[in-house]
Amino acid sequence: MKKLFLSNLIFLVLINLLVKPFYIFVIEVGVQNEVGPTEYGVFFSLFNLCYLFQIINDLGINNYNNISVAKDEKFLSQNISKILGLKIVLSIIFFSIICLVAICINYPEEYYPLLYLIAINQILVSFILYFRTNVSGLGYYKWDSVVSILDKFILIILLSYLLWFYSSSIESFNIAWFIYAQMVSLIITLLVVVILLISKVKPTSFSFIPSFDTSLLKNSLPFALVILIMSAYSRIDGVMLERMLVDGKQEAGIYAASYRILDALNIIGFLFAGLLLPMFSKLVASGEDTKPTLVLSFKLLIAISISVALYCNFFGNQLMLTLYPDQPIDYYSLILKFLTWGFLGIATTHIFGTLLTASHSLKKMNIVFALGLLINVLLNWYFIPMHKAIAAAATTMATEIFVAVGLVSIVLSEFKYRIELKPIISLIIYGVVLYGFYYSVSNLLASEWYIGLILGIIVSFVVSLLLNIIDIRELKTILTDR
Repeated sequence: MKKLFLSNLIFLVLINLLVKPFYIFVIEVGVQNEVGPTEYGVFFSLFNLCYLFQIINDLGINNYNNISVAKDEKFLSQNISKILGLKIVLSIIFFSIICLVAICINYPEEYYPLLYLIAINQILVSFILYFRTNVSGLGYYKWDSVVSILDKFILIILLSYLLWFYSSSIESFNIAWFIYAQMVSLIITLLVVVILLISKVKPTSFSFIPSFDTSLLKNSLPFALVILIMSAYSRIDGVMLERMLVDGKQEAGIYAASYRILDALNIIGFLFAGLLLPMFSKLVASGEDTKPTLVLSFKLLIAISISVALYCNFFGNQLMLTLYPDQPIDYYSLILKFLTWGFLGIATTHIFGTLLTASHSLKKMNIVFALGLLINVLLNWYFIPMHKAIAAAATTMATEIFVAVGLVSIVLSEFKYRIELKPIISLIIYGVVLYGFYYSVSNLLASEWYIGLILGIIVSFVVSLLLNIIDIRELKTILTDR
């Protein structure tokens, strides 16, 4: 299973590196620079509001389906029509609740057209993710990887035209174009993943005609609570910034600028989690040991997290100046530093939370997430009026680290695992070496952030090989085995 994880992870990371960084750092940044932090801040707040309630579109069905299909392929044919019918009803409820909440928190009338479009896009995302859980659950990991970048690939084409050709010759770019482009890319991706599923499974073995059956909710609801609380404490800060401050639109836009880097990092975290969930599910179902895969994935993701956090700590100013040349860079980069250090907690949560999800150990995990949400809201409520976006970033870091420590404790208790000192010592030495490297390079190449990035990737890889964070023998076996 370690070999299967590594081989698919290499493919998954490579294909995502070809598309998603360009989308985030060129296309999304281009959109924000074109419309300005205030207009983009409105979009960011509305998107976060929809994201907070996205669980209503799902209610844990996607995770439950992924685990169930991975354990028994017959689950797909027996339940797909029931799940489709249920998701249609949930989508209607989701849209209605979004509208009701927007009225309750007194959004201006001009927000509503954008809010409706964003809500529809979130419904499309939910259906895409459901069909993808069937693809990955059946073991077609590489095809799932291809689908995972398809919407961003289409967006790159559409938004490149709108940003640099259409808007410059016809009229100025506006945020609605961004949302419409997302909608087109999501519709195309949904059609592709449905066609892919039909091609991999005999279409006569299941029906796409929706039926309605609420019995599935009994098994999926525990997963829903996990996702609900995670979504709340990771996205509520953008909504609170926009609503609590007089200049909330601008502060939300500033926060979004740095949060975009965290979103980029989260792509890697979600790739790990998406790949690990069906694998952990198979291991748990067969009674095999999950520890080797757990330790391997943890070492790899934490090593990436440490390197990125240290890079942003020393090159954050230069990076943000390149991305947002007309903005107050010191303010932007301080937010970035808090968020990227918080990613160490997020990375740990992706690995250990996925194992607990696969083993259905959800009760204690939900308690930790609920405490994390409480801490997040209270800290944001107290500090945002004084410190604005910086408070939201620091609060995110504190919350993510608290949750990570809680999940590690649960896994050690539930699975009776002992803490292994060797990988921890290796990661500490790795961090110390990289700190010295980035400190030295930042003094020598003060403004050459891109050279520092390239050298950082090379040095991180070499040091991880020397410390056996990446096992060269396993890597060689994977690359040479046919």
